[in-house]
Amino acid sequence: MCNGVPENGEDTINGFAEIEGPAVSWAGALLLDACQVADALSAFERRIWTLLACGRLPAPGRLGKSSRWRAADLAGWVAANRPARGRWEATEQRDNQ
Repeated sequence: MCNGVPENGEDTINGFAEIEGPAVSWAGALLLDACQVADALSAFERRIWTLLACGRLPAPGRLGKSSRWRAADLAGWVAANRPARGRWEATEQRDNQ
């Protein structure tokens, strides 16, 4: 699924909970692009960029001109009940000390 359109056989029930699920084809990936993040969150890709601009999504890293999110960071963010970016980053900094 990209841009909110499920592919054949893809499980999109409660997309946030499925971010680490075996039904997700990129479950072993280390870095995710915006389309893969949208799939994980059961959202359109445009919504990912809106959430990022509003500070509701963790900031991606840059790989050349591409934006990529660490799959482990997104899984942790979802497990923490999807806090705003500022609160998430403060939690991450505190955990890393």
